[in-house]
Amino acid sequence: MSEIRIDTEELEEYIHQKLLSNHLIPTGKDIEVLGNIFFDFLVDKKVIEEINKRDK
Repeated sequence: MSEIRIDTEELEEYIHQKLLSNHLIPTGKDIEVLGNIFFDFLVDKKVIEEINKRDK
């Protein structure tokens, strides 16, 4: 299986841009929460595995 790296800041920026393109104006905190929810969803579904930066 190939390695997938997901940068949470990049994920938050992506969500922010998609919301704006749908004429929704989120706050910074909204984006952070949505990014975390989406990331946790991917971990729960075993699409990705969370690896702490200090474990590298």
